[in-house]
Amino acid sequence: MISAKEYQQRVLSIASKMKPNSIMILIAPQAKTRNHDVEYPYRNSSNLLYITGLNLQPQAIIIQSDKVGSKNCELFLREKDPFFERWMGKILSKDEVTSINGIKAKHIHSYEKLWSKLEKIIKNKNYCYYDFGLNKVNDEKIFSILYSSIQNARAAQLVPETIIRASSIIHEQRLFKSNNEIKVMQLAGDISARAHNQLIKFSHNLSQKAIGQGKSKIAENSLRTFIESSFFKSGSDSLAYPSIVAGGNNANILHYIECNEMIKTNELVLVDAGCELKGYSADITRTFSVGGKFSSVQKDCYEAVLDAQKKAIGFIEHGKSIFDIHEFTIKNLTKNFADIGLFKKIPDINDKNKIYKNPSIDEIIKKKLYAHYYMHGTSHFLGLDVHDAGKYYIDKKPRPLKQGMVFTVEPGLYISQDYDFVPKEFRGLGIRIEDNILMTKKGTSNLTIKAKKEIKDIEA
Repeated sequence: MISAKEYQQRVLSIASKMKPNSIMILIAPQAKTRNHDVEYPYRNSSNLLYITGLNLQPQAIIIQSDKVGSKNCELFLREKDPFFERWMGKILSKDEVTSINGIKAKHIHSYEKLWSKLEKIIKNKNYCYYDFGLNKVNDEKIFSILYSSIQNARAAQLVPETIIRASSIIHEQRLFKSNNEIKVMQLAGDISARAHNQLIKFSHNLSQKAIGQGKSKIAENSLRTFIESSFFKSGSDSLAYPSIVAGGNNANILHYIECNEMIKTNELVLVDAGCELKGYSADITRTFSVGGKFSSVQKDCYEAVLDAQKKAIGFIEHGKSIFDIHEFTIKNLTKNFADIGLFKKIPDINDKNKIYKNPSIDEIIKKKLYAHYYMHGTSHFLGLDVHDAGKYYIDKKPRPLKQGMVFTVEPGLYISQDYDFVPKEFRGLGIRIEDNILMTKKGTSNLTIKAKKEIKDIEA
């Protein structure tokens, strides 16, 4: 869905932001060993995926911007190798690569030539864009080439005077999604939303079957297996992140990924799962009753979160920041939590022996007493990374939201079973509701709106 022309435009745009007579070096991460001689499924760095559209290893790209303003790039890939292809699969030809990203065949070289080519180019540049700290072996090679440049400076060669993070340019560009990127993210959102809806129905049916067999629990892992298989059946390339399927009190572990326990058929389950499509992530969280019906307390708690989430989405407009959304959400969550009786007796956040009784909303916010129940941010950017690139502050001020940005809105309520300061019927409840929001020209668009979240729809 991303055209070769768009990849070319990305390269030109990045080069135009580089300093005159500079070079940018991006090198793919090495494959990671899982155990012995088995590797994890390969995932390229998001920066390289953004520029080349290729999820290949090994891979590298050099982008140049010279004194007179001309811009070009050199791509380095694995050469065709019948022995490798016999065991590991097809290697793209130069023409196939060109059809994907528009880089001409004459600018595509063997990965083995990367370092010799780089050594020749870098000696005549004033600036070098490179992200140190990602790979020790590559870092040492780059340092070696830079050291060699310095040693030969007497031979009237230029030496890169400054090293700049390549991501400082690329991340800013990645923050603003093109129309084609939005189409991919919308499709990823649709696939993920449909899978969440199917999971709710599957959960209800599985619970009824268990009850019919005289059982009172179902397995978290059965739900995880179902939703992940739904992603792949609908065309997903991968998972956007390890799926969270957390029943009962496990929902109070924010990054619970074990999924190896049983859920009672009268408990809530929190499912935070999204697919990855063409490298782009969806990030959806839904919470629902495993057995199909919310209890009175579950309903009150769920509505407290849903109301805050819907108001937060309605609050968003151009010029507001992610921090504005968070503050607005905290105010609404705090009021809603107070309305259902969660602040009748509450300990200080730093001193459990100091107890507040029926504190005011202002006092709760000032002393951050809400953090007992809600301790994470409301939003993060979304794109090629699930916690995507982009600065949250500009000139030390919160960054205003603008057209093309995509981010989450995900308030929650977490009541540990160990919270002896709340009535027993509230303990062990964990709720989060998360959608993916696009800033449009006129306002916002919810990319995951198809995932059911109203109680009447969930129960139906």
